[in-house]
Amino acid sequence: IAGYPDNTFRPNSPVTRAELAVVFARYFAGREIYLADAPLTDSFTDGAKIAKWAKESVETIRLCGIIAGDKAGNFNPSSSATRAEIAMMITRYLSAEKIGKLDYLMRHIGSYLPADDRFSSLEFTVSGELSAAGFGSRILPALGLHGARYELLADDGEMAALREEWVMHGVGEKIIAVLHLALRDNLTGEESAVYSVRFRLLKTDNPIYVDPDDYDPGVDPAVYSEMLEASAADRNNTARLYKALMKGQDTGSLKVAFIGGSITEGTGSTFGGYGGFARIAANWLQRHIAPDLEYVNASVGGTTSVLGATRFSRDVLSAEPDVIFIEYAVNNDPGNVNYPKMQESFESMIIDGLSAENEPAVVVVISHGGQGNVEFMCNVAAHYGVPVVNVAAGVDLGEEKGALDDAEFRPDGCHPSDMGHQIMSDMIEKLFLVTLDEWPDPETAEAAIPPVPGDTVTPARFRGLTLTDADKLDIVSPGSFEFRGTDFGSGFSHGATSAAGSAADPFVFTVTAATVDFVVARGSVFEVTVDGGEPYVCGDDAFAVVISDTPATHTISVRPYFDGVEATLHAVACN
Repeated sequence: IAGYPDNTFRPNSPVTRAELAVVFARYFAGREIYLADAPLTDSFTDGAKIAKWAKESVETIRLCGIIAGDKAGNFNPSSSATRAEIAMMITRYLSAEKIGKLDYLMRHIGSYLPADDRFSSLEFTVSGELSAAGFGSRILPALGLHGARYELLADDGEMAALREEWVMHGVGEKIIAVLHLALRDNLTGEESAVYSVRFRLLKTDNPIYVDPDDYDPGVDPAVYSEMLEASAADRNNTARLYKALMKGQDTGSLKVAFIGGSITEGTGSTFGGYGGFARIAANWLQRHIAPDLEYVNASVGGTTSVLGATRFSRDVLSAEPDVIFIEYAVNNDPGNVNYPKMQESFESMIIDGLSAENEPAVVVVISHGGQGNVEFMCNVAAHYGVPVVNVAAGVDLGEEKGALDDAEFRPDGCHPSDMGHQIMSDMIEKLFLVTLDEWPDPETAEAAIPPVPGDTVTPARFRGLTLTDADKLDIVSPGSFEFRGTDFGSGFSHGATSAAGSAADPFVFTVTAATVDFVVARGSVFEVTVDGGEPYVCGDDAFAVVISDTPATHTISVRPYFDGVEATLHAVACN
């Protein structure tokens, strides 16, 4: 609220409808809720009577559904706002906020999208300054609205060729493709540019957005409460987690990181990564604990904790997160011949996380479908006093009591549905709430943080891995390999590649290490020898060669195993 031109506040004067519109519009701006480029048209019959200083505010909150005219179509800007009118405006605002504001998902893009059948259409602008690399991560939350129908509007000749209509179901790849098309000629890599694209949200019978805090999974409430309790039963020592949450509350800032496979990526959700359990749990933290939340999701679908440990320092610890969530229960298959290495690498990530200089909390997530790993993962977590979110136990309980259908939780037999991801998030939120109730103050929690044990459950020989790209190794001979760009993803964009098969001259390099972990392109299989010894046949994403218990300098030779198949070595991690 500002004063009048004569620098007076006039505390006893009635508030006019125009002034109230300005107050609401300023409140929206303070909450980072924007309706960009609200048209300054005379939507009301008496629009000419609305002062210039109030016109944009009046139009903005009209488009938001907060105000309406009288039966004659007049706004009556100079009339005093009655108690009833103010009550109605607040009620409309709260209803719109609950249903359609997109809250935290819209914080940095911001177009207010009311989910209200009274609106046949609404035009809005998505704009900002972004790099090509970060474009998708910032624009997707705004446009990935389930069941929402959009039309791209052409503002000038450049955009005219991009006019198209479609129905959105999910994340919105078509819109992303169109926007990238508009930028691709003059925006590459990390360069940044200003973009501004107008859309029209068309009328839809589907709800645009449901606040996760109001989500109803459709499970009997009494059983659901038991499921949440079961998921948090193995929480061990939550002192580190409490310390991190209190830091978030005190400073308003928090960093959280997730690492795992496709479930942690968000696969199975209508919204992809934005509807996955990790993102929903992070959103809860942003809403209830720390508004300035930094979220890192370092997950790679279809991979095990062996690749996770290989990338852990680069993709997780480098962000210095306050809380780290580790989930590999499904992909670490006990029937796999390399399962012992998966167990070692899983434990190694816990040790590296707890040993990080900034002392983050580490939380283990056991997804439904990973029941074969429950005993091992819980034993390791207990050894280090690490909290567990045991989704498998909670979901099993719901199914045993007939309150939850497995086909609804994970329709494809592996990845959670929207309901499944929300349930997983609720179980993480349950751990947060229990943790906050468990400790009287940070000092008590600090004193209860256990030291990192000196002994291990497994040999844990994947601790402290240092990742080196193939072209940065101490190369003795490149052999028949050449270095070129690849498309592995997750930060591996180049490597040593050969299509010469088993007859290829080997790629030879030296390392000083006890454990050597290879990151290879999917489908690549190599024959690996160490110091001229017996060859290993290894491949598929990541494989490890444990050489000894203590580091020493070794010469390693790598060549493709299959003829006629291109093979790529991306990087090597050593400790």
